[in-house]
Amino acid sequence: MDTGMDQIRLRKEREVRKAIRNAMWKDFDQFPSVWVARDDDDSLWLYNEKPQKAFGLFTSSGEMMSIDNSHYPEITYENSPIKIRLIFIDA
Repeated sequence: MDTGMDQIRLRKEREVRKAIRNAMWKDFDQFPSVWVARDDDDSLWLYNEKPQKAFGLFTSSGEMMSIDNSHYPEITYENSPIKIRLIFIDA
C-alpha cells in the first residue's frame, strides 16, 4: 500500500536519478558507482572519486555535484563518504 510519503520518496529518488543523468560527467557510464558525502554544514554532494575530509568539508580531485540536502537523511558527516551503486531505470 503506497502512502503519500512513499510517493514523495519515489519522486525524490527520481529527481536524484535525473540529476545524476544530467550531471557534468561526459561519459557517465564510466562510473557505475559514486560517492555521497555530507559536509559539516549539512550540504550533500556526489563525487566520482572518493573524497577526503578536510576542515568540515569533503574534497576530491575528481568531479563533484551538489544535490538536495534532504536526500539520504541517513548519511551524516560522521559516516560519510558512502559509496553507492547507480542503477538507471527508465521511468
